[in-house]
Amino acid sequence: MAPPTPHGVGHNNVETNADGMLRFKVELRRQPGARLGIDVVLVSSLQGSGLVVESVSEGGVVDEWNRKVWEPFRIRAGDFIVCVNGIEGNIQALGAELRSDRDISMTLQRASTD
Repeated sequence: MAPPTPHGVGHNNVETNADGMLRFKVELRRQPGARLGIDVVLVSSLQGSGLVVESVSEGGVVDEWNRKVWEPFRIRAGDFIVCVNGIEGNIQALGAELRSDRDISMTLQRASTD
């Protein structure tokens, strides 16, 4: 299985918005049948709908990504997935897209520690 590559990762892919949330994009390349390796929980709040990362499993595509990139691009428990391959707001569609065999382009958000 080819590891995910941090292609296109740069400072333009991360921002901190007015409410102190860090927002960043990741690009995950995966082979058909490769497991993403994250557990997520569906959530809906006043801030919007999305998925929260519960855990990252060793040996999955996300774990491989995390080993190749630097902070803040490492995906970790508590990250809020707001967009997957252009899909936003529909948490069932977000989950379905993550379960697909396609490459994943996703936007995540977390509380900024700066």
